[in-house]
Amino acid sequence: MTKFLLSIIMCSSTLGTCLQPYTFPDAYTDIYECMVDGYAKALVKTQDVGREEVNTYQMYIKFVCKPIVIPKPKPDIKQPAGKLISL
Repeated sequence: MTKFLLSIIMCSSTLGTCLQPYTFPDAYTDIYECMVDGYAKALVKTQDVGREEVNTYQMYIKFVCKPIVIPKPKPDIKQPAGKLISL
């Protein structure tokens, strides 16, 4: 099963640098859900930083939705008590 992790990176055009990516702990079921939330989180962060800081440092936010493969759980096989399995 494939899920997606959202990583957001804040950058400054003035300084020519970016902060380390922050990856959110919750996985998304599809890339659409991840992208929509990425845009929403980028907007909230931009507003939190504020107009003055964004304009002074020409800040921008980029994000990526990275696919991760989550293995299916192995079946829980229980053997009846006293029975041996022959190989």
